[in-house]
Amino acid sequence: MPEVSEKGEYLVAPMGNGKYSISLKKRGRQFDISWESIINDAMGAFSDIPARFSNAAIRTEARIVTSLFASATGPNVLLFGAPILDVDGQNIVNVGDLPLTITNLETTLTKMGEQTDAKGEPISISGIHLVVPKSLELTARAILTSVLRQQAGSATPVPTANVVSQMGIQLHVNPYLPIVDTSGNKNTTWYVFASPSEGAAIEYARLLGHESPEICMKASDKASVGGGVISPFDGDFATDNIFYRVRIVGGGTQLDPRFAYAQDGSGGGT
Repeated sequence: MPEVSEKGEYLVAPMGNGKYSISLKKRGRQFDISWESIINDAMGAFSDIPARFSNAAIRTEARIVTSLFASATGPNVLLFGAPILDVDGQNIVNVGDLPLTITNLETTLTKMGEQTDAKGEPISISGIHLVVPKSLELTARAILTSVLRQQAGSATPVPTANVVSQMGIQLHVNPYLPIVDTSGNKNTTWYVFASPSEGAAIEYARLLGHESPEICMKASDKASVGGGVISPFDGDFATDNIFYRVRIVGGGTQLDPRFAYAQDGSGGGT
């Protein structure tokens, strides 16, 4: 901020004209079952249909979010590149080939911390999220929980403190990574993200007022002429079918690449 003299005017900060675009899509599925199946369901095999729909919604969103930063060929080129052009015109390098080790995680964090914004100011990254496929879970946990590390480069290796374990890095094991990423490096690629409160690399948004999965049943179109109230479990008039439906509305986009870094693990670095 510029200095303001006594009785001086506060100048208006110029606004940037860069923008990101995001669009939402409606997704859902219907499931129908016969009245006879419900009547004969002594084991309760169909009683968890709403829970299954809820899990389907969670998995759908997880896959969409994963596809924002990963693709069939590896790290998504819309977010990662060497370099990649951000909306403010800066060329950013945020992809490499280092395997997941303590040293390489330190190197990656250092590279992220050396980046600046459009005006040359350093960006602040303290909250870190490490995202790995299931194949790297044990390696990642060892890195983030080991108190000591082995010092290399000397005739007699000496254990030294592993400062990475003191940084509060949060580990996320993403089972969709090797499904979305079908490249030869799908089991060795790992990602680092800043905390969204400091800067967002991707965003997933839900429609206002429809943030949760909407699971419903079709009301029966039968009209009772005796015998009590008609339940949705009595099915429709024509076929006695019972209908369930789930709907979610959301979508995502890539944002600032400075707050993410990807390593595909294909290199020979330590």
